[in-house]
Amino acid sequence: MLVDAEGLKRRLEEVGEDKVRERLANNIYSLQEENMVKEWLLSKERNKSDIEMAQYINIARSAKYAAWIAAIAAIISALAALASWIR
Repeated sequence: MLVDAEGLKRRLEEVGEDKVRERLANNIYSLQEENMVKEWLLSKERNKSDIEMAQYINIARSAKYAAWIAAIAAIISALAALASWIR
């Protein structure tokens, strides 16, 4: 029996990851469906991983900008101190 892949994906989306994992553990799906379900779960994990990586990159970028601002502020402070010392 052929499984309607798009229909199965819609049902998986409706049910949600946690329930799908539970059903997979309880052998609810046919062998053909099981393979599609596992692939669907893997794609969900990859998406989460991609989102987390993007968040880490944004955090690192923000930290880099903050470091530059701190460095520039330190230079300005040093120049101001030097200027007041020279007077």
